This record gives sequence, structure tokens and C-alpha cells, in this order.
Amino acid sequence: MLAYKKEYSYIVVDECIKIPNRYKFLVGLFIKKSDIELANKIFNIIKDIDKSFLSVGYRIVDGWSEIYLYVEISKGIQKSIKEALKDLDEYFEVSISKDKNHSFYINELLPNELEYIYIKSKQITNELENEGIDLKNLFEVEHYADFEIKSQADRFLENIKEEGFEFKDYIDEEGLNHAVAVVKKHSLDDGSIKKEIDVLYKYISKEHGKYYLWSVVV
Repeated sequence: MLAYKKEYSYIVVDECIKIPNRYKFLVGLFIKKSDIELANKIFNIIKDIDKSFLSVGYRIVDGWSEIYLYVEISKGIQKSIKEALKDLDEYFEVSISKDKNHSFYINELLPNELEYIYIKSKQITNELENEGIDLKNLFEVEHYADFEIKSQADRFLENIKEEGFEFKDYIDEEGLNHAVAVVKKHSLDDGSIKKEIDVLYKYISKEHGKYYLWSVVV
């Protein structure tokens, strides 16, 4: 399960689940209380009601705890959930809607590409903090990107100069096309690293490339 913040929501989602096409109904359980422990508890209760339920995640937003699952057949779902939660003291509602393309799971629960980059970057900085590294210091940070064709990489390298980045090296690894490393001195606290990632992501996206995070020697 992946936990992260998305705009004003706190989301916990099963990022690896494969939802079969026959699961066409999205079920939302809305509990009038913002409580991560409660949401996690109810999420596990719902999973155990029926093994055919595909519980995909939950989120905490606007004073509510929202649990989501997909089912093949919608008949009897509300009754099953209300029976399982009959002793719950909190007010709750159940909604069922068609979502044959699983768009809610994809667009609302899963992180988008940039959000996923933030998550992976935060994992790196957490490790550094645990090692006692002061993230507010200046570090020489290498950032990595890959492009389909060399001219895209060349334009990226030229344009990124105005943002203070310098070309470091070409990367020759299996599975990459025209990968490059650029370097810049900057801090690694949340605000600073996010700012640099946003700048790089903008330039990389303009050339239809892919950003591959960063590394630092401390």
C-alpha cells in the first residue's frame, strides 16, 4: 500500500492491484470522521466481508474518511456493508456507480507521474535525514533524464543552462535511449528539492522525455 498526500487529501492506495474488466462497479463508503486509524480499520473490515470485493484504497478529505472498492455485481452490496458496520458509532453513507474503465482508481487514487516522483524523492530525503544529514546544506545534486532521440536531449541540455544546471555526463545503460545527467548545487529540504524537480520536469516534459530522480554524495 502506498500512502501520500494529493492536494487536500491523504490517500492510501494499493498501487499494484490489477482490476479485471468484469469489475464494473465502484463502491464508495463515506464515514463522517477524518481518522486514518478508523479508515484503515474499516478498509480491512470491508476486505473481509466478501473475498470477491476488490478494496483499492481510502482517502481522508474534507472531514470524511472514504473507502473505495470495486465489485462485479452491485446487488446486495449496500446491505452487506451496512450489516458489517452495524456497530459503527459514526455516521456513514454508501454509494455505487458504474466505472467500467476504473477511472476513479486511476485518476483520483493513484498518484500521477509528478506526484510519484515527489513520493520517491521524499523516500530518499527521509533516508538522508535518518543518517543525520542536514538537508538545508548545499549539495552537488545529480538529476537524470532520458529522451527518445538525441536532439531532444540536446535541446534539454541547452535550455536547462538558464536554470543553473550543468551537463555532467551521458548515461549508457540498458533500457535507456539518450539519457543524461545534469548537476546543480542546491539544498534538499522539501521546498528546495520540489522547486528543482518542478523546473526539470517542465523542461523534460517539453522534450517528451522522462525524469529519473536524483542522487547525491554526502
